[in-house]
Amino acid sequence: MRLNKAGSWLLYRPQFTDWLKYVDDLSVKNPAKGTSAFSTLTSHYGDAALYKMIEEAGDVLETKDLATKLQKELMQYWVTTAKSPDDVFRAMNRVKIENNILGYRDFTAWAKYADDFNAKYPEQSALMAPALRKYYSDGVLFKMTDEMISGGEFKSVATKIQDELSQLWLSSKKTPDDALVELGLGRTVDTLMESPLFNIWLKYTNAYSTRYPQDKSTVIEALTRTFGDIEVAMMLQKPQTTDATRTIAKQLESA
Repeated sequence: MRLNKAGSWLLYRPQFTDWLKYVDDLSVKNPAKGTSAFSTLTSHYGDAALYKMIEEAGDVLETKDLATKLQKELMQYWVTTAKSPDDVFRAMNRVKIENNILGYRDFTAWAKYADDFNAKYPEQSALMAPALRKYYSDGVLFKMTDEMISGGEFKSVATKIQDELSQLWLSSKKTPDDALVELGLGRTVDTLMESPLFNIWLKYTNAYSTRYPQDKSTVIEALTRTFGDIEVAMMLQKPQTTDATRTIAKQLESA
């Protein structure tokens, strides 16, 4: 069929579907040999290039259904061969890493892959956050996931990543003071309560005090260490214009 010379045009060749059927039939007849179309394809193209080919074919009407089927089967192949979520993330997003990949359509596919991997290999359970941390700072990750939650899209996945990050912070005993800086909130109190990340910090500070009661620090104490008594007092006295900030201000005043 000379498909080995088709390059990135492989999925558009009519002979390709014939070859897939041939490999499937061969696998049924000789299951012991473990013949797989994807073992051949990944060996020839590599995981990242193959995924990119399938993704691009999904944008073409004539090959969209085939690409959808192949993407699902490629994920299954990766799970079967115990490819880590970290490696799969790199393969799926190597071009997008500098941008906010959390908004890309294949992000949920990767999140589902991580769930499937953990279900099959509970002894090798892998979190999503460590893979993402290799390319983004924690502060950037919290900001991106918070935008996802606010937009309503991918809310459950974004919330899960935030929970994982918070647990990683707690495990490493990151102090509320350091967390404030990590979230980019340690510069000024002027717009502190308006920031959606401030709520994240409040929750983390409370969780930290519960986890490490011997190092318990109130929210006001932590803010004062960073901004000083006068700045914090002025922030609390400032008229709040939204229900959200009024609620936060009341919480701080009673802290």
